[in-house]
Amino acid sequence: MNKPEWILYCRSFLLTMGAGLVLFSFWFAVVNYIRNEFMALPPISIFIAFNIIGGLLVHYGICSNDKKVESMANSASKHWASFIVMLIAYPVYLVLSSKRKPNA
Repeated sequence: MNKPEWILYCRSFLLTMGAGLVLFSFWFAVVNYIRNEFMALPPISIFIAFNIIGGLLVHYGICSNDKKVESMANSASKHWASFIVMLIAYPVYLVLSSKRKPNA
């Protein structure tokens, strides 16, 4: 994998992590709403925190420069559980690489 492909994979990793956090927070909100516990402080703060962190990861993966994206993806992938996110990020990488210009 050459450097531009690696950077694109790092972007897909950050996009997958951010989208996963946002989706998890909405799932968490629905479960707590069904249980009538949504307006308690811990569920609402977890919902807000995960949305902010997930949104920042998506924004960072889309708008940041290549060097920062690579360092952020490397620091976010140090935990063993990130292997699951890496597997999920591969289809996102394939979609992004098919939309890329051939000379970029």
